[in-house]
Amino acid sequence: MRVVANQHLAVTLSVANRRDGVGPDRLDLSPRERSQSRAIAGSVIARLGNDRQVALGIAKSSGALIDQMAIDRAASFVAADAAQDSFGFFSQPTSAFAYRQRVAGFGLTVAGEHGDVRIWKEFAGDPLRSRYRGYGYRLARLGFDRDLGALHLKLSGIMLDERETILGGGTNMWTGETGARSWFADAGTTLSLGSNWRANADYRRGWTRIAAAGLRGTADWLESDAWSADLTRFGLFSLRDSLALRVSQPLRVRSGGLNLTLPVGYDYSTLQAGFGQQFVSLSPTGRERDIEAAYATPFAGGYLSANAFWRSEPGHIETAPDDLGVALRFNRKF
Repeated sequence: MRVVANQHLAVTLSVANRRDGVGPDRLDLSPRERSQSRAIAGSVIARLGNDRQVALGIAKSSGALIDQMAIDRAASFVAADAAQDSFGFFSQPTSAFAYRQRVAGFGLTVAGEHGDVRIWKEFAGDPLRSRYRGYGYRLARLGFDRDLGALHLKLSGIMLDERETILGGGTNMWTGETGARSWFADAGTTLSLGSNWRANADYRRGWTRIAAAGLRGTADWLESDAWSADLTRFGLFSLRDSLALRVSQPLRVRSGGLNLTLPVGYDYSTLQAGFGQQFVSLSPTGRERDIEAAYATPFAGGYLSANAFWRSEPGHIETAPDDLGVALRFNRKF
């Protein structure tokens, strides 16, 4: 990772070795480096006066840029997403921007991003062709936040356009390939409990419209929600370490489904099939719950973090076995 920074401007860029080609060119890589590496993630954050900031990102989400501008030092979790980061699918952002300004005691944030929804595609009889495929999405975000003493409040609205997916799910002849448009309303709060404790709570409610296509003669709607709650202790064993616990539910369809036009009868005298609407619910019977603990401490000039998590009914699949895992990571800037 390359980092350049002063009090008004910060630039970061991550690169990775690769055999098959070169990524973004003419950034800060030498000709030799460009032949061996590709840029995989980076950001530029500039301060425009005392109350304005702008950020641009490569392979970073707009939410990550907003956190960087706000200097959000929330613990890094690997499995349990915060509600404000939960869209119900695995995404790969291509580029993003964010703008933040203080206005009359409020924080105003405008952001956007585009990238791909990543879906695993199996090819029967040819496992070498099985791989993740990308389907485009675009996202726009408008948010407000305010500090009231030890309490930080935030509200935001998001519009998500998916080109060929529905909340990250693939389309087919039943749904049509028109994709979907979703609107999300987010509310969150952060409470500082003295100098060493902090509590966070976030909630997201979403509405998704699926335009008429395929075997559906009318538009269909889905309603979804997600929530999360964190508790963080700073300075547990040293001045700069932290221990955090998160409980969350990733985005889940609460209600709604597809009204399909299907054959419901057959008239042998006219040799014609009769058609009618059949409702298919997309609300799962399962409900995923995630619990994760994260500890981070300075180590060898960088940060060492350890995580342990438990996911109940992962993927909102009622019969899915519990998912248990641990992770150990070391990060260091060069």
